[in-house]
Amino acid sequence: MQLAYPPTYLSRVISLPAAVAADALDRVRGAGALDPSVRTDPSEWLSIPAAAGTLELAREDAPDHPARILPVRQVPGRLRTRLPWPTVAVELELTSWSTGRTEVGLRYQSAPGRRGLRLYHTIGGEALGRLGRALEVRRPPAVAVASRRRPRVA
Repeated sequence: MQLAYPPTYLSRVISLPAAVAADALDRVRGAGALDPSVRTDPSEWLSIPAAAGTLELAREDAPDHPARILPVRQVPGRLRTRLPWPTVAVELELTSWSTGRTEVGLRYQSAPGRRGLRLYHTIGGEALGRLGRALEVRRPPAVAVASRRRPRVA
């Protein structure tokens, strides 16, 4: 059976609590690069390279976005290719998956179209994987992920 419309939400689950993942995302966006040793020029986009193009995320939050409970972070972004095609609008979300895990999701925001959805699936999945690995590495050093073992009662 073939789907009439491909899915327009991609996600990865990482092993960080939601608050820690949100802090790591803020630090990555503030630095402007996934690798902390790379120096970047101050621009308004964080670029996450993929084989077919790049995922670009806004580095600054829009001032009119109210605080929400879920998702813990929403960041507007776009997908770009090396070819001179229009960009594809996306939105990155961090949502609590469980106590110690967070879902990093990418929502398609552009008008439905074959080219846009194809770019979304080819660039978005790889870029989400890279971002998820970078968030797990960039977690704050003072905050350790709690052990899942329950303490023994004597």
